[in-house]
Amino acid sequence: VKELAELNIVDTLKVKLIEVAMNVNRLAESKDQNRARVNYGIATTSAEVLRLMGVECSLPVWEAEGFLRVRLIIEGKEIV
Repeated sequence: VKELAELNIVDTLKVKLIEVAMNVNRLAESKDQNRARVNYGIATTSAEVLRLMGVECSLPVWEAEGFLRVRLIIEGKEIV
């Protein structure tokens, strides 16, 4: 696995997007709504930047038991 510093900006943003998308769901599991919503905001912004850079990505969101949950699809592959 490459170190984050060795990746180009697109790959670096993909890694960060995956991290925050996973955080949204993990924080929902632990019932930490505030941090989950902050991570969701970071995820939506990161996904939009990637789309503007030509990367196909989708971040469907839904609410379950009052907590946000996400799926992450990058270039046709479900990641989260």
